[in-house]
Amino acid sequence: MPPKTNPSWRRRGFGWLTLPLCGLLPVVALAAALQPERGTQSPVAVVFPLTYSAEATLAALGSTGAHLVAPGGIGAVFIVQSDAPDLAEQLYRAGAWFILKSDAAWCQPIAR
Repeated sequence: MPPKTNPSWRRRGFGWLTLPLCGLLPVVALAAALQPERGTQSPVAVVFPLTYSAEATLAALGSTGAHLVAPGGIGAVFIVQSDAPDLAEQLYRAGAWFILKSDAAWCQPIAR
């Protein structure tokens, strides 16, 4: 009977996943830390696609009933507030990519 060989390729088969997963973990942790509480009525930062025009973004915000508090630090970010308990769901249906706590440094308007 021939000796069994150790299939080292099986042990190393998923080694290429280690680096991307280690890089992804801090991003996921940061995103979780910046998520607002569900049903919050404090202002939130909404990130829309960069391909939206200003008119399209404002129309999307208007369809949710949210009040525009301020523009964000970049053109695709707006600070909004609403009393609606399902604001996050409405914003995602309107095309928002992310909803973050508005006190994040890059979400505030840039002082000139």
